[in-house]
Amino acid sequence: MKAEIDKELLLLREWQDNQFNFQKAKKEYEKTAQRIDLLKKAATEDLELLKLRRDQIQTRIESSQDDLDALEIKSPVAGTVVYEMPP
Repeated sequence: MKAEIDKELLLLREWQDNQFNFQKAKKEYEKTAQRIDLLKKAATEDLELLKLRRDQIQTRIESSQDDLDALEIKSPVAGTVVYEMPP
């Protein structure tokens, strides 16, 4: 890596440029690593929110199914029920 070359082996200007580029790349790396961490945290939070919404919807489905089951009329006697309308 050019930044690690002894400055006496290079012209001072070239050494300074290499040091500047090294520091610039280091800061860019740190900024990118921070951005990745933030994106991971955001993705984790989004996933938790989606799991919560899934659980809420599952609870609503189960409640609706229970309500639907409660509307069913069950006869104590087996057979077909015939209902006649009066004239």
